[in-house]
Amino acid sequence: VQQITNHACTRNYGDHPDWQCHKWGDPVVKTSGGQFGFGKTIDSSRLFTFSQEYQMDGDRLNVITTLSQEGRTVTLPMWSNGQLQAMLRDGSLERGMAFVTG
Repeated sequence: VQQITNHACTRNYGDHPDWQCHKWGDPVVKTSGGQFGFGKTIDSSRLFTFSQEYQMDGDRLNVITTLSQEGRTVTLPMWSNGQLQAMLRDGSLERGMAFVTG
C-alpha cells in the first residue's frame, strides 16, 4: 500500500487535546486492491515513478499523486479540506515549505 497523508498542526483536535499536529493525517488517500503490490497495476517489485502535483482551485489546495510504471498509472487525488487548507495557510506552503516523500 502507498499512503499519502497531510499532517497539519492546528492544535484543535477535540478528542486529542494533547495533539499539536494531526498524528494520523487528514486527509488520507491510499492505494487499494490491485493498484499497488507484487504483480499489481504498479508492481512494487520493479522501479516506478512517484510524482505529485499541487493544484490550486481558487484558493483551495488539491494534491494529486500519480504512480506510474511502463505506461500504467494510478492516480490518487487528495481533495482539499480544512486540514489541507491549514497546511497551505499556516503550515508555510505559501512561504516555501518543502515536502518530503519516501
